[in-house]
Amino acid sequence: MKKLLSLVLAGTMVLGMLAGCGKKEGDSGKDDTSPIKIGYVSALTGDTALWGQAGLDGMKMAAEKVNADGGVLGRKVEVLEADGKGEPQDSVTALQSLIGKGVVAVVGTNFSNCNIA
Repeated sequence: MKKLLSLVLAGTMVLGMLAGCGKKEGDSGKDDTSPIKIGYVSALTGDTALWGQAGLDGMKMAAEKVNADGGVLGRKVEVLEADGKGEPQDSVTALQSLIGKGVVAVVGTNFSNCNIA
């Protein structure tokens, strides 16, 4: 079950990255070399921080591997983290802050009450 969850999360991350990378109508043709920003919201402090920190460490390791292999469409991947503190309202606030920083995808928490919010 854990392997399946890991594969689903990894697949979601890759699809999210690719969705924001293609050329759009009206592009000047200039290559964008800025990093692809992927957000991570989870409990990074508090009683459940062990879970959140483990997920963040995994995302950072995956990003390092992707970047070492040339990135996605020639662009580096950057993981931006936000602390949802294991609480629904804090998770919403964390998500909003990542959206404001221009992420193209966000990986959510381990807790359904935070994901639903």
